[in-house]
Amino acid sequence: MNKIQELEKIYNEQLKGQLEEMEEERVKLRSKNITTNVLLAAAGILIATSFLVRSGAYSFVAMIFMVIVGIVKGLYVSEYKKFNKKFKEIVITKIVKLLGEDFTYKMYSGIARETFKESKLFLQGIDRYSAEDLVDGKVDKTEFIFSEIHAEYKTEHRDKDGHRHVSWHTIFKGLFFIADFNKNFNGNTVVVPDNSTKLFGGASEFFQKLSFRGKLIKLEDVDFEREFVVYSDDEIESRYILSSSLMERILDFKNKTGKRIHMSFVNSKVFVAVPYSENLFEANLNKSLLEFDTIKDYYNDLIFAISIIEDLNLNTRIWDKQ
Repeated sequence: MNKIQELEKIYNEQLKGQLEEMEEERVKLRSKNITTNVLLAAAGILIATSFLVRSGAYSFVAMIFMVIVGIVKGLYVSEYKKFNKKFKEIVITKIVKLLGEDFTYKMYSGIARETFKESKLFLQGIDRYSAEDLVDGKVDKTEFIFSEIHAEYKTEHRDKDGHRHVSWHTIFKGLFFIADFNKNFNGNTVVVPDNSTKLFGGASEFFQKLSFRGKLIKLEDVDFEREFVVYSDDEIESRYILSSSLMERILDFKNKTGKRIHMSFVNSKVFVAVPYSENLFEANLNKSLLEFDTIKDYYNDLIFAISIIEDLNLNTRIWDKQ
């Protein structure tokens, strides 16, 4: 029996009864979400209109309506959080245990900010950081850990009336994976998407060299160079790490995900950042819990993260740690 068959057996024998109870709640929450979003849109129109009408009474009514809608939205968010917690306890925990009996899942924990910064993948200063849905374990010889992360920075400006405005910008949002690389590194090697070649063509190398990440490393693999830029403070070691077979695997992984992946080799670990706009392990109110394919989607997202070990061939130990 393969893992999908095992999951379907667990779904039918253990999960379905609990999910049938949750399905009715899901439908109600979805309806509430649609209603509150419509009310928020209406409140926004009222507020905008109040500036045009310039009526104190109209503005007052609009503000009262906005407050009421805010309270309704707050109640919905509270209900959804309880529903989502129950969903993760029932479904995500079961799937993680199916993938590895010794794997652990902590819905409210995530990779620490300092560990995220240790990767040297993103140089922008972080003003707001959140992480959740942490999974860790060991596949064969390779220890791993991953979680969802959202790191942001803020900008501020004042309008012509002197009012202060704060805007938030995403540094990284998605899946952040760390695994043991079984080699002690003397330096740091960073692999990031090549943005400049598409923008500047033949002049791209000039802009690539302006990075603060370290020395620009030019490699012989034309396909790899077309997609990625490599920086390191130890050129010999970076070439040793990025063997032709590993570069081929990184390219295959990039093509498999269809994402702008970032990767680094720091402190005897490999860090992999895969961007996602959506939260992977949250309960989706738009999908029925009574469809096995809904549950299988979460399995596929989790197995994708764990399969990074196989995709990058991390269990093949070509070095011994010194």
